Amino acid sequence: MSQSGTAQMNITVRALAGLRIPVPPRDTQERIARMLEAADAAYDAAVHAAERRYDIANEVVLQAMTGALI
Repeated sequence: MSQSGTAQMNITVRALAGLRIPVPPRDTQERIARMLEAADAAYDAAVHAAERRYDIANEVVLQAMTGALI
């Protein structure tokens, strides 16, 4: 690391080139990716369901206010 008169430190290319970043084995990475994809799909489904409930509630209120429910 080097410093050039400011409070911000700079990382050199040489320092980055020697940096070792541990990563899990390929099968573990794929398992994690599948878990994240499933979680993302569940989140999307929950958001869609919430939006649908909101739309239904708005429609019920609209019909109630216009007398369409009577």
